[in-house]
Amino acid sequence: MTAAGTFPTKEVNQKIQANVVAARYDVQRLSLTPASAVNMPPGLQTFSPGSAQNCTVTFVNTTGGPVRDVTLSVVAPRGWRSEVLNSGVGSKKFAEEIAPGATVSATFKVSSGMEAYNGDLTGSVTWKAGGAVVSETTVEKVRNVSPVKINEFRISDGSVENQSNSFVELYNAGEKEVDLSNWSFLQHATQMPVFSSLKMAVGTKLAAHSYYLLGLANSGLVVPAKKGSTTVFVRNISGMSAGDEVRIGTGLAAESRRIVSVSASPVQPGAAPGSFGRPFVPGSPTTVWQPVPDGPVITIAAGATNIPVASIEGFKVGDKMAIGYGAKYPAVGLGIEKYEVVTIKAVGKPGTQAYLSADAKAGATNIKVSSVANISVGDKIRLDIDSKGHGIETVTVTKVGTASSRGPGRGPFAAGEDVGTGLELAAPLKFDHSANIPFSVRGTGIDFEPATAFAHSSNEPVLPLVFSITVDRPLASDWGIDESVRDEKVKNAGYQGVRKPDQWFGGPALAAGAGCMMLRDAQGNIVDGLNYGGLVDPWMAEGYQAVSGTGANGSYAPSPGMGRGFRPGGFSGEQADRSAGRFPDGVDNDDNGHDFCAAYDGARPGFCSGGE
Repeated sequence: MTAAGTFPTKEVNQKIQANVVAARYDVQRLSLTPASAVNMPPGLQTFSPGSAQNCTVTFVNTTGGPVRDVTLSVVAPRGWRSEVLNSGVGSKKFAEEIAPGATVSATFKVSSGMEAYNGDLTGSVTWKAGGAVVSETTVEKVRNVSPVKINEFRISDGSVENQSNSFVELYNAGEKEVDLSNWSFLQHATQMPVFSSLKMAVGTKLAAHSYYLLGLANSGLVVPAKKGSTTVFVRNISGMSAGDEVRIGTGLAAESRRIVSVSASPVQPGAAPGSFGRPFVPGSPTTVWQPVPDGPVITIAAGATNIPVASIEGFKVGDKMAIGYGAKYPAVGLGIEKYEVVTIKAVGKPGTQAYLSADAKAGATNIKVSSVANISVGDKIRLDIDSKGHGIETVTVTKVGTASSRGPGRGPFAAGEDVGTGLELAAPLKFDHSANIPFSVRGTGIDFEPATAFAHSSNEPVLPLVFSITVDRPLASDWGIDESVRDEKVKNAGYQGVRKPDQWFGGPALAAGAGCMMLRDAQGNIVDGLNYGGLVDPWMAEGYQAVSGTGANGSYAPSPGMGRGFRPGGFSGEQADRSAGRFPDGVDNDDNGHDFCAAYDGARPGFCSGGE
């Protein structure tokens, strides 16, 4: 999830490579780590206000010659203190000469201040070489926050009837009560931006060693609902019926209304594109098309009435759809995405990503391709990449034939293999193009009205609005995306645990595969965060990420969701009730991969057996 202007330029990439070469591909010269994790640093060290922890500064002499008077220190933020462990002094000087390749280190006691803080702790080294004094610094990411943890979460209890029996549990691991007023919690699925955050009410307190439970409501708003509206678009309508009472929003401002009607746009059953046979879930978003190699990001300017998309599944003429805009990429947690709502006028073809199946020579008017899906006469295709001996050109399709019987990965086609009739072009090729070069076709996309008021970029979500309810009276207030829409009669959707949640949230529903969660205090400092099921947001990663070997792909919490893995045909049977949580409660070594475990039969918050 990236936007124009966020990719390094060619010049920057060349300078980075030059730096790597100048360093002779050597090890890191200076590092600052928790003293307990020098060899496998987690990339983060979390303090609570007024606490002390040990940090180690390590210097490796990669200069190629001996150095003298090596001095190590830690530069702490304002209000913090740092001293060499058990010494009372602020730096460690090594009188002896340090030979090439040798390592020295010093451990420091670092005491945090009383103010909440997200930022850097700086390690410093100075040395003498050839009569000159040389210095270098490095940083470690630190937090100084109240010890409230995202302690446990469940996506489903394993039942087929209710796959959203979800909760998130917070835990105060400290010895003092914490004021949660105006704290916020947000979470999002992999490859999706953030649309909302759940705010704790003023006056909310969490006692020492106590829990705060967030429960997923049976439904929630998928786009904002305006004051005066009587029809609202929602995430789910399972179990909801005309005559039921619903409560929109939470707290004192929540509004109660009676349902007049429930509506769902009919969707043809079938497998979702690229889903390994899993059935399409109505209301699932697609994204604005991301072409490769052209792009990799395109931006559709404001005023558009058509948008290219990755899939047209679930979109119907006459229905409403929502187009995302406004998030800051690639760090999705830095901004809030919004939607503008339009009416679908025509549904065309989605974008197609394919490859050249065989070499194409300059002068040819036909190319062999791995797929002809959704390619039409008149489509324009950008071929090749800007590399030595090749060139970029755009060709126009005049005739669509058949695709090759296989991709180009196994080399040239043998006699008897069907290379297909491919695509006929309007003009001869100007350059040679190699097999296996990717190309993309944007497709005809989706037409809509009115014209967009905002620009929209590749990978931003495009959501078919298929579920709605109409209520008996106009809404008295505006309500935002993911506000709770709760029908107490519904038992086949949302959290159904014995313990009543301290706060309901309307969405997004927790993703079964992978996602990211973040807890912030009233000043916006990150108090806790985690990735689960994968490195969804690398900037939020906690734990050593460089373990190599089979199955080693980073440190993150396990996903306890239903339907884990790629299995064709969907999931028709009951699965075990499973949650993921810290074991024991509140443990935090800044290492999601080891602090969290997946536990079966975790039907109640606060339970994690420690078994995998």
